[in-house]
Amino acid sequence: MKRKLILVTMDYYDNGANDPFIEPEIPHLLEHFDVTVISVKHKSSNSMNLPSEYRLLSLPNNTFFGKVSGVLSTIWSPVVRSEVAKIWSSRHYTLMLHLMCAHVVARGNSLYKILGSIIQTGDEEPILLYAYWLLPNILLPMARIKATNPRVQIIARVHSGEVYEYMHSPPYIPYLDTVSQIAKRLYFISENALNHFHARYPNAPAELAISRLGIRSAHSTYNRGSADGVFRIVSCSELKPNKNVEKIIEALSLIEDSKMEWTHFGGGQQERKIHALASKKLASKSNMSYRLVGRVPNHVVLEHYAKNPVDLFVNVSTAEGIPVSVMEAMANAIPVLATDVGGTSEIVNNENGELVVKGISANSLREKMEFFTRLEASEMEKRRNAAVRTWRELYNADANQQAFAGDIRKTIIF
Repeated sequence: MKRKLILVTMDYYDNGANDPFIEPEIPHLLEHFDVTVISVKHKSSNSMNLPSEYRLLSLPNNTFFGKVSGVLSTIWSPVVRSEVAKIWSSRHYTLMLHLMCAHVVARGNSLYKILGSIIQTGDEEPILLYAYWLLPNILLPMARIKATNPRVQIIARVHSGEVYEYMHSPPYIPYLDTVSQIAKRLYFISENALNHFHARYPNAPAELAISRLGIRSAHSTYNRGSADGVFRIVSCSELKPNKNVEKIIEALSLIEDSKMEWTHFGGGQQERKIHALASKKLASKSNMSYRLVGRVPNHVVLEHYAKNPVDLFVNVSTAEGIPVSVMEAMANAIPVLATDVGGTSEIVNNENGELVVKGISANSLREKMEFFTRLEASEMEKRRNAAVRTWRELYNADANQQAFAGDIRKTIIF
């Protein structure tokens, strides 16, 4: 008989597309567990073809007045007061952080009710609670459930934003020291994140392990690049400050001799700014064409790699975990030019692309791009082969998720 596994994530669906992070895991988890997925952020759509083997639940939509009511009901609760005291002592207190602490607890109460409807107090059946993100609005209610259900065990994945304080402003992550005590095992997607966490919390009781993400074999092709004299660059990220997409535009605007085509997938808060900058800097250049595609389902990006030549993938973020977008590029034999931030150096190297310094200037980035435009076909082929090899050996989701599911089945559930 399969054990129960309840996976809690932020949003399983976005714009009608499966979450590219979680979707590869589901078939492997189903081999070992009776799976329920709870989506904290968004409701699922009945029009989607959901796999029948598992249940998908979601927290009820929270209205503005509901959010206000939740904050007011928790803002002076003991758990919030305790965390605010820590923020004061760290000298990072802001009213927004205080309100965030209260909102986290309020949303956690909603998740606690859903978990409580599935798991009965004193239930003798072993149950595994799996937090896909190391977030307090997920882990705190899980801890409350475990307190009255000793047969419950908790594990969590850790990406980047959950543990890298410098990715936040102010550089403080509410409840991190608390949630670090809750899970039996933490699975980090990169060595960099694990080392950062261990240095920050050397006495955390959780077992620490590496479990890399990846791209499935079904989404891997061999992109042979351009053969018409145009050098084609792709980038894929949200349009927000730390993704630094404007640096790509600035660098492209400095290229005069090579015929270039740039395609960007992704939208976000800086969409207007990026469109305006691209129009100003690139639209009038006779050697340059570009497309800002916007936010699209993940399969659209993968289809682009399968059907269109791509010569270089570029990521100049100022902060990352290990970008899934880079894994997707390498799974399709596309060399990568990326900034050396977070765990990016664990996937990008001078064989499959090139690492550049964080904060690289537009002119230096231009030089790196032009370096790739001048490479002989045989050298580009070497980098394409190295990219595929990196994906196959380290970031093949079929292998990684199968190993992960087997590991938690053998070592976590009792």
